[in-house]
Amino acid sequence: MSVPAGPTAETGNVSTLELFFDLVFVFTVTQVTQVIDLHPDPAGIAQAILILAILFWMYGGFAWLTNAMGTDGTLQRLIVLTGMAALFVCSQAIPQAFGEAGIVLGIGFLLLTLVHLAGFLWLQGPREDVSIRLVAPVNLTGALMVLAAGWVTGAGDWILFGGAALLFASSHLRPSGHRLAVRPGNFAERHGLMIIIVLGESIISVALAAQSQELDLPLITGGLLGVAAIAAMWWAYFVGDDDLAAKHFAAASGAQQSWMARIGYDISHLLMIIGIIGVAAGIRLDLGHLSSPAPVVSAWLVGGGVAVYLGATGLFRWALQVGPAWVRLIAAAGCLGTVPVGVGLGTAQQLGAVAAITVVAIAAGHRRRRTMAGTPGRPRGVVP
Repeated sequence: MSVPAGPTAETGNVSTLELFFDLVFVFTVTQVTQVIDLHPDPAGIAQAILILAILFWMYGGFAWLTNAMGTDGTLQRLIVLTGMAALFVCSQAIPQAFGEAGIVLGIGFLLLTLVHLAGFLWLQGPREDVSIRLVAPVNLTGALMVLAAGWVTGAGDWILFGGAALLFASSHLRPSGHRLAVRPGNFAERHGLMIIIVLGESIISVALAAQSQELDLPLITGGLLGVAAIAAMWWAYFVGDDDLAAKHFAAASGAQQSWMARIGYDISHLLMIIGIIGVAAGIRLDLGHLSSPAPVVSAWLVGGGVAVYLGATGLFRWALQVGPAWVRLIAAAGCLGTVPVGVGLGTAQQLGAVAAITVVAIAAGHRRRRTMAGTPGRPRGVVP
């Protein structure tokens, strides 16, 4: 079979079918947040992270797949739609993945993996053939581990889910000279759109949870401060950094571009999503009492969520050569320091604090960029 005609290398626009697939993944994010709602303790948070990491691995796999094959042909569309259906089944099982729905998640994930493999086998180009021979054993082994987790309970669940997550992570971090070439415009835009969609979903999930509460001034004020914190998180990614990162990504080639894709986009964006989920879950857990001293777990979710998000944007900036990570890492530490504010005063006050810290970090980074751009002999827009 000949290699199907894919999109041109310069095509950057994300297709509507890719966006459709992303919206199903947003349901995955909603369900992961539900895990923390049901189990607001360290074990529940760890379960949520493991499930998200495993499913994000295959979401990323489909992002690479559609980037390589496009979505214009009928067979291509059927592959994506079938994968979407499998992801939907997985997502339905998430709240009870460590319990009675584990088998459903395992079957759905195995199907998702097989559809992804079928898509790459259909491509059958020399680069795709080498890449899928490297990735397929990892994907299938991880899928079988997730399936096996559905038949056990207790420590077995943790060992198998944790093992699958570690397997996927180690594969992604391992250097390889046989990675697929990507259309950089599409790849960067796809990941950016996922972040904006997840940020929007976090606001919606909090708003829907608030419908059961009495609409009073503390709830309105706390809600607005939550929007302010999420808006600051949006600003930390979308006002300049995303465009400059996309330019540097497009200018890179070979192993450097592959490394940027895996670390700067895949890994850092998974961490960003984990942070967003943490903030949304922390707010949801304390709805109705946003201006009163918050439970410790809620305060840690809010402070830790923004901290993880800012740390991930620092990784993104560093990997894509947008700027140094240290400003964002200092801000992340500052957000962790707001936990006593939440416990002592309330979630609303803590949200105001993390929003302020984030804005200061953004302003410091932009000021540094303007200063360095004006340095003689340094290209404009490039910050070391």
